[in-house]
Amino acid sequence: LWRLPDVLTGLTSPREKYAGGNQPGKDDRAQHEDAKVAEATADRARFKIKPKLSFVTGSLDALLEVTAREPNKTVAFKIFTKAIGASSTVTATLHFSESESGGTKIHWVGELVEVTGLLKMVPKGLLQGTAEKVIEDVWNAIAAKLAT
Repeated sequence: LWRLPDVLTGLTSPREKYAGGNQPGKDDRAQHEDAKVAEATADRARFKIKPKLSFVTGSLDALLEVTAREPNKTVAFKIFTKAIGASSTVTATLHFSESESGGTKIHWVGELVEVTGLLKMVPKGLLQGTAEKVIEDVWNAIAAKLAT
């Protein structure tokens, strides 16, 4: 349906953050204020989030699964969300490299591959604008967590 590519630079990588021997723990997961995590493993996460579209009520049940991984280089995800009368499927791929300014550079691409129900009636521009805001919020939460 549509594709969102972007690049982030200068993030402190988990490898840098834990170089001193400290191990990441449960409190090191980036949390978005609107997300309630039910399950989080290295290969999948299940959570509920508030929808950002006013006509979608209740909460969105989301399942994020790793579909491919090459440590320290790339990871791919499939993200499925479901609400009353609507669902969406997104694929995302992240490529990691060293940034010239230090930290980690992340080149990512997300694709909305399927929408069902009420979401089919939403104009593409509204869906894309809403998705871009949610993505920005998520990256900000991740960057803030890595900075602590």
